[in-house]
Amino acid sequence: DHACIAGCYKKLGKYYESALELEKTDIEGRWDRMEDLFVDYIYMDRDFGRKRADKIFKEAENYFHRGFYERSLVRFKAIRYPERIFDTYLKIDKDEEALEYFFGDNMREYILRYLEEKKDIDVTLNLLSDLSEKFIGSRGLYYHENFDDLDILARLYRMRLKKHPDEETQSFISKSISSFKKYYFYDDKRIPDSLYDLVIESKHHNAVFQIIRLNSGRRKKISKKIDSFLKSVKEAAEKWNDKNFYACYYFIHDRAEYESILNNLAMTDSNFEIFLESPAHFHKAVEYLFRGNQIERATIMCRMHGDYLMAASIYERAGDFKSAGKEYRDVKNYAEALRCFRKID
Repeated sequence: DHACIAGCYKKLGKYYESALELEKTDIEGRWDRMEDLFVDYIYMDRDFGRKRADKIFKEAENYFHRGFYERSLVRFKAIRYPERIFDTYLKIDKDEEALEYFFGDNMREYILRYLEEKKDIDVTLNLLSDLSEKFIGSRGLYYHENFDDLDILARLYRMRLKKHPDEETQSFISKSISSFKKYYFYDDKRIPDSLYDLVIESKHHNAVFQIIRLNSGRRKKISKKIDSFLKSVKEAAEKWNDKNFYACYYFIHDRAEYESILNNLAMTDSNFEIFLESPAHFHKAVEYLFRGNQIERATIMCRMHGDYLMAASIYERAGDFKSAGKEYRDVKNYAEALRCFRKID
């Protein structure tokens, strides 16, 4: 009974022998247990043993070249040799395990290289959910300074969408993109190409419009990257006959056409951002923001369009009579300001 023999060897402090006995079994979790045993062997008596580590390394190389990749992988992991761990994972069909391993140790370079090598991974929603929570969390991706995180997520989302263009996948990706802070849509030089592609392929109209709007202000010259993105948006509009994408494109190239499209475009959760810049239609999006309890943003958009009375009305409907009173007072509507101030407890 190799499992029992392995247990006895471990009790005797013979970690190397214990690992070899486990290797002869097919019990669940043996590779992880072997890795721990090899590490204990290398650091026997809490001292790093160079000769012991070299022994494990030579075994790993031997198994790798003979095609016994599981045996080589557990040994490369024990000696913490990421380059050869990477090489070994490329040889076996364990993509999610590889990604989880590199994510766990924050090895972004190896993750990106792995995704370059394996462009056809079938990513599960469970993995995407775990990784999204790791990178986005409850505070939003804004708090992660490394744009590599965004690139990795976008690539994985695209892989999932390519193989599973179903409603469940679309919904998951849409919610994830919506949780990205606007900061990540603003710097066109740092936005990864994978995100430009993802927001179009997933038809995330709000994100497409945000990227265009935030990178094409009056004082901001449109970069080659954004110009290329606009061309891709137009191609998508023509391919799918998508009026939302047409509106995004014409926001830059023909404001009159942009307004004309909005006249006949229904506002939804996925496109309300497109309406916020329209002098004729912004109030629809403001109402959407109000219903979603995004009071400050709603009032900011009102002020941006010079509609201070609507901003005051939004505050008043939200029960913020002090802010409403200030808005009325600032436009010299003192009677309404007084009425609001009197409602303050």
